[in-house]
Amino acid sequence: MSGSDWTLGLYGITAPIEKRLLSMKKSVTFKKDVRDVSLATTNMVVDKLAKDRANGDVDDEQLYLRDLLILLHSTLADQIQGTASMQEGNKFYYDELSAKFYVKKLLEAGADVKALFFPIFEDDDEESLWRISLNCLKLGVRMYPLYFDGEKREDEGFPDLNPVYIDLSAIYDQTYTLGELATIYCYKPVPDIIAMLIRADADFMVRTNDNPQGVHALVRILQKDFAIEKEDKQMILDAYKSVYLNKHNKLSPEQRQGIVDVMTSCIDEKNPISKTILPEDQELIKGTISEMLTGSHNKTETREK
Repeated sequence: MSGSDWTLGLYGITAPIEKRLLSMKKSVTFKKDVRDVSLATTNMVVDKLAKDRANGDVDDEQLYLRDLLILLHSTLADQIQGTASMQEGNKFYYDELSAKFYVKKLLEAGADVKALFFPIFEDDDEESLWRISLNCLKLGVRMYPLYFDGEKREDEGFPDLNPVYIDLSAIYDQTYTLGELATIYCYKPVPDIIAMLIRADADFMVRTNDNPQGVHALVRILQKDFAIEKEDKQMILDAYKSVYLNKHNKLSPEQRQGIVDVMTSCIDEKNPISKTILPEDQELIKGTISEMLTGSHNKTETREK
């Protein structure tokens, strides 16, 4: 699918009508047949870029295709975080319906949900760091920029990234997955967005230099060494509970069960992960699992930011 095609689909005159229709549905999700065709095109483009990069045949056409992929994926990351759906009137507010609509459209446009994202700060050389997206293809890794608008690298304590030499084992502290963004680093966790990513088989792992294998984002928020307020933990758990209980989001039984399995790993004494979870947080999980399995559903409150 060409850049102009999916851009028109996202921002064309039909968008307000489509969003209004989506607001009447019990769940927003993507059309799998449309996504399958577009994803095949995305994979073909990436494979070609990887081959050209390996052969040193990088010209303006390759850079154009790279930039197109960056636009597609960085826009998806922004929508998942909520930064692209903040509206300004008398005050800023989060347009959740717009976020769900654009995530749906971008997934249908063939976005790769297993890609990693690296940060670009206000004081970075943006065009230089874009080279990472091509250079990482030599390593068989798909990486795209994630923009931290208004923030400076030096103030956030992130070390510089070398766009030419990439050592993945040393920069996991600076990479993010889409599931991680949707669960932790978002304006608020939106059940429909989380469900769409689960359905699209997205990467939900949180990786670090010390643990490149990573743990699921839902596990990470509950670990002793992760700084997060209790009410935010509960809100994220409630979002996943809403995903599990919603019978209209087209998740498969296996995908739905996967949510229970991740939570269960946190309270299973035989699982090493449980040793990293505080007893009071294990009680939160037990309560959430009980509500999920009995079908009770509490309304998730919006996090104030």
